[in-house]
Amino acid sequence: MPKKPTQYPLVIRELRDYMNAEDLVITLSFGRKCLSETLYVSGEWEGKDYSLTADINWRSGELKTTEMDVFQLVKLLKTKNISEMNHKDFNGLELIETRDGDTSFYDLEWSEPLTEEEEEVSPSEWDMYNDGDINDAWYEFDGGIDKLEIRVGDYATEITE
Repeated sequence: MPKKPTQYPLVIRELRDYMNAEDLVITLSFGRKCLSETLYVSGEWEGKDYSLTADINWRSGELKTTEMDVFQLVKLLKTKNISEMNHKDFNGLELIETRDGDTSFYDLEWSEPLTEEEEEVSPSEWDMYNDGDINDAWYEFDGGIDKLEIRVGDYATEITE
């Protein structure tokens, strides 16, 4: 099967001058509820530890990474359009901004069972989420990138689908 030609030959050609640069910043912008975030939260209430997971489907948002090099980016741009890229194509994603999310909670665990009285007055999952500590975050998307912004050295460009 023939290799699919890239849609970004100019960007790839321009990036060749920056192959040894170490200051690459890639910013991904999303809309249309394409970005989801999974948060692992833990905390304490009345001397008992808890943990829970929150999934948030964001209406829109931005992620960035500084953990890829130009060689990895060029390889990605040669093989995929931004509409085909997903979270597995990027290393070290960090959240910049989000707007309007739908949140669901699951996997609530207590360090010891609550009594019936404690269950009646225990905090809601929202309160546990807000009062707890976020131990880890995971970002997922399968397509849906509206804009890919690339900055390296004195070079900056944007790719939109």
